[in-house]
Amino acid sequence: MATVVKLKPNLARATELAIQLPTTVNKQLYQSGYEHGMRSNTLTNFKASYRAGFRAAKQKLRELREAQGLYHFPTRTKCVVSAK
Repeated sequence: MATVVKLKPNLARATELAIQLPTTVNKQLYQSGYEHGMRSNTLTNFKASYRAGFRAAKQKLRELREAQGLYHFPTRTKCVVSAK
């Protein structure tokens, strides 16, 4: 029987993890995007600096899951759109 393991994300700041911030981003937006990405799956702010932080958080979470032996494979889905 499989056991369910909950992933507790490390909510450390990007600067604590020695992630180098690109020079072209707003550091406050990047940090807030990173923190939001560690807690949520929904992108709420579409500014470039915020998105970069959000993506970095998602990559970090993926690394943490893989370190625990949890892998996520893409699922194939079919979307049917019909006009009424």
